[in-house]
Amino acid sequence: AREPEGADKRHYLSEKENSEVVAAVKQVVARFRRPGLKIAGSGGPFILEAFNRSVMQDLVRCLSISFAAVIVFLWILFRRVTGVFMPLMIIVCSVLSTLGLMAFFGVPIKITTTILPAFLVAVGVGDAVHILAIFYRQYQRGCSRQEAIVYALGHSGLAIVMTTLTTAAGLLSFGFAELAAIADLGIFAATGVVLALFYTIVLLPSLLVVLPIQRKAEVHKATNRMDGVLIAFADFSAAHPLKILAAAGLIALAGGYYASQLKFSDYVVAYFPDTMAVKQDLKRIDRDLRGVITLEVVLDTGIEN
Repeated sequence: AREPEGADKRHYLSEKENSEVVAAVKQVVARFRRPGLKIAGSGGPFILEAFNRSVMQDLVRCLSISFAAVIVFLWILFRRVTGVFMPLMIIVCSVLSTLGLMAFFGVPIKITTTILPAFLVAVGVGDAVHILAIFYRQYQRGCSRQEAIVYALGHSGLAIVMTTLTTAAGLLSFGFAELAAIADLGIFAATGVVLALFYTIVLLPSLLVVLPIQRKAEVHKATNRMDGVLIAFADFSAAHPLKILAAAGLIALAGGYYASQLKFSDYVVAYFPDTMAVKQDLKRIDRDLRGVITLEVVLDTGIEN
């Protein structure tokens, strides 16, 4: 049905409109700032704008750090440009595909889903590393590319498929949460993990065939050292199983106790560092004017309207 003429079409401010309002207020305040005169601006729109801006900055920062860490460790592991490039292609494709699906279904970025890109970078690279480690070893032993690819997928294919499916199943359990922010995280994190597997078994073999890869017969000293460290851990674990189980049990009990001490809080301002101007202004106005944020109370009478 069409709305009658003059109908009330008011709506809540969007995130973009809220940011425009805050920017306009800051411009007005800036005109009146003088030496010795401090003007504090705060309130719901200010806090929301600062929170949204900080979330996006954290998203970019965490993603950049994750990429940098992955690049460094891939180079240490393989010492090959292709060993760095191909896993990065896998995780870039999986991250972009996941975020694209979120946009396609109209799911916005929330405080929970900001961890998705960094999470997919860390998790999605594992499948490619397993395949490449076996491929390079077989290729250096004289196998053709096709033989090395087939052997690598046959050796590790079932393992990475099962680990991906179990990880996705665990993440999908969050999809039944009542909070949309938690449900979205579970659904799209699981989707991203499965997409990373898909690109690993479809895109990675194609890259291995097309890209120039040199044979390296030598074994790096770093690999030998790492093997020695892992063997030492294995020997220690086999020699002291009961002590290790007892220590793990104590750690689990301590973790369970401290986890029970967690408290729920929706006080967004507490997320900000004390150095942020919006938090300092809020505390100042709270101290001098006895309150900034409104408290909304809803009474349910049991009768409609």
